[in-house]
Amino acid sequence: MTTDPALEQRRRGFWLRIARERAELSQEDAAKAIGLSGKSKSTMSAWEAGTREIPASKVAALARLYGVPVEHLMEPAPTAFEAIEAWLTEAVATAAALERSDWAEGSGPGAEDGPGDGPRRRSA
Repeated sequence: MTTDPALEQRRRGFWLRIARERAELSQEDAAKAIGLSGKSKSTMSAWEAGTREIPASKVAALARLYGVPVEHLMEPAPTAFEAIEAWLTEAVATAAALERSDWAEGSGPGAEDGPGDGPRRRSA
């Protein structure tokens, strides 16, 4: 999977957090378990936020700790939010294309009025 490195780092952080929460560990406990000091909660937080690169050795250690395949963290899948954003972007593009084709075929809003007639007022 080839993506923007910053995007991949954010994805990895997202999945690190999800895996840690699933393992019911605090950031402090996870940091200690992989050999970081107890004060390394800020390091864990930065990794999970995707604002700091995580060394591959630590990814592997966390994968073992959390009981997830290392590949899931090394090559993180798109998040649910990204999937929804992609779907919405595609839906908007499709709707815009359909609207353009309706106008081109003369079946857009007000098409029954004829071209150039403009909107009609209805009397009460």
